Amino acid sequence: MAKHKEEKTNVMRVLDQKKIPYTAHTYDPESGIDGVSVARSLGQDPASVFKTLVARGASGGYYVFDIPVAATLDLKKAAKAAEDAKRELAKARYELEVAQGQQRAAEDAVLKLQGDKNHYDLLLSSLRERLESLDTERETIARRRGEVKRVAEEKEALVLSQEKEAGELRAQAEKSLSGQSELLRSTSRLGDEIAEKKSVLAGYAAERETTEKSLASLEGLRAQMQGDEQSRRALIEQYRAASEQSQREIGTPIRRRRAPSWRGSPWPRPR
Repeated sequence: MAKHKEEKTNVMRVLDQKKIPYTAHTYDPESGIDGVSVARSLGQDPASVFKTLVARGASGGYYVFDIPVAATLDLKKAAKAAEDAKRELAKARYELEVAQGQQRAAEDAVLKLQGDKNHYDLLLSSLRERLESLDTERETIARRRGEVKRVAEEKEALVLSQEKEAGELRAQAEKSLSGQSELLRSTSRLGDEIAEKKSVLAGYAAERETTEKSLASLEGLRAQMQGDEQSRRALIEQYRAASEQSQREIGTPIRRRRAPSWRGSPWPRPR
C-alpha cells in the first residue's frame, strides 16, 4: 500500500523551512468552501476563525487583511487602512533610517571607544611596566642607601679612630715640644760654656805665642854662644838663667789657672 503523501501549502513549506512548529487542520471541500462552512466543519465558532485577504492598491502595492470569516472586506476602510499603513510604513521607514543612522553613529562610537580602550590598554600596560620599573628602582635605591649608610658608619668609625690617634699624636707632639724646649735651654747653656771655653783657649793661644817668641830669642842667643867657649859658658849660664826664668814664667800661670772641665761638652778636648 503506497504511503499517502501529505499535501502542503506554501505557507506550510515556509514554516517547515523556518522550523516553526504548527498544527494543520483539514476539512472536506464538498461541505462548502466559504469561511463559515469551513469553521463549522472544523467544529470551531465562526466568530473565532479569521480569513486572510490580499488586495492590491492603486499604487500597485499589495496589502494583507485578516478579518473574521463571516465578515466582508470594506473597501473604504481597507483604503483608509492602506493609507494608514502607508503612513505607518513611511514613519517606520523614517524611524528605520533614523535607527540605522543611530546604529552607524553607535557603531562609530563603539569603534572610537574600542580605539580609546586599546589606547588606554596600552597606556595601562605602559604604566604597569613603569610601576614595575619604579619598584625595581626603589629596591635598588633602598639597597644603595643601606650600603651608603654602612659605608658612612665605617667612615665615621674611621674618623673617630683617626681623631683618637690624632689626639694621642698631639699629646706626644706637645710632650716632644716640651722636651725640645728643655733641649734648647740645654743647648743655650752649652753654647755659653763653649764661648767661655773658647775665651780660655784664646788666652792659652796668646801665652803660647809669647812662649814661642821667648824660645826663639833663646835659640838666637844659643847660636851666638857657639863662637867662644868662655862666651859660650857665659852664654850657657845666661841661657840657663834665662831658661829657668822662662820656665818659671811659663809654669807659674799654668799651675795657678784651673783647667777647664770638658765633661759633657760636645767640643773635642784639646791635646
